[in-house]
Amino acid sequence: MFYNLVPPLDHPALALQVAWPVQVFVSNLVAQVGAWGMILFAALVCCTLPLFRMLSDKQQRWGMCIGATGVLIAIAYVIKHVFLHEWYAPLFCIPILAFAFSVAQRNILARALAVILSLLPVATIAEYSLATVEKPSILRAARPGARVQRYMQVGALLHKLFPDARLMTSEIGGLGISFRGTILDGAGLITPAALRYHPLPGATSGVGGIPAGLIREMKPELIVSYPVFLLDTRNTDAMQDYIRLSMPAFSRKYQQLLGASDLWGSDTLLVFVRRDIADQKKIDILKRKLHAAEDSGH
Repeated sequence: MFYNLVPPLDHPALALQVAWPVQVFVSNLVAQVGAWGMILFAALVCCTLPLFRMLSDKQQRWGMCIGATGVLIAIAYVIKHVFLHEWYAPLFCIPILAFAFSVAQRNILARALAVILSLLPVATIAEYSLATVEKPSILRAARPGARVQRYMQVGALLHKLFPDARLMTSEIGGLGISFRGTILDGAGLITPAALRYHPLPGATSGVGGIPAGLIREMKPELIVSYPVFLLDTRNTDAMQDYIRLSMPAFSRKYQQLLGASDLWGSDTLLVFVRRDIADQKKIDILKRKLHAAEDSGH
């Protein structure tokens, strides 16, 4: 529940470390928000304590069962070396937290365990609250979250101009909401044909993106992505049938709020339109709208 605040489609971490979530959230909270953040942090932890006496024996047993599923999921992630997105965390953190509350009535050590395991969601709430009332740049997920707004803005525009087109991208969440046509996923999550091209040769730091071979095979009418996800198309003919357009990764408003203009080394979002559907009137409209988006609040 707490983790639903995290913007979708955050950049993946390469591996799961069990201590990673608590270490990152708490250390960043202390370093970035100072004394007021820790006061809020402590207050929210104290608010969880009355919940310890609200569970019956039956509820405790259910909590233990739920907690066991969280532990098993976490172990599976470790064994399988799963790419860990932030929104995966509820699958194991919330069940483990339920276990902690279930055993909290038993003794002082159980209460201490419940408090410790409560730190992660409480720190998350504190971080997001302070980012809202002070400045978004406090939030580590602010830039990735802002890119989702950009995706949704571009997706809505492309759907108006090319409603029957197929759109290929490296991240399907934001575009999948606003572009109501067919979405092709270069990473293979909803487009199994992409999997035969992965892992991409030369992919570094876990960044794969859109395979050049998939573009040649499927010939999508539209492609939207950041340059970091199009590395495989360099020095190939995959994009020769497309008109290339670009816009800043963030609007000027978000650049000021975030104190940054780039994301993962990319300061532009690229839009490609296949030449056979790119009549000049639509391209002119698209260029004008993309240019206007530079100053918009999105």
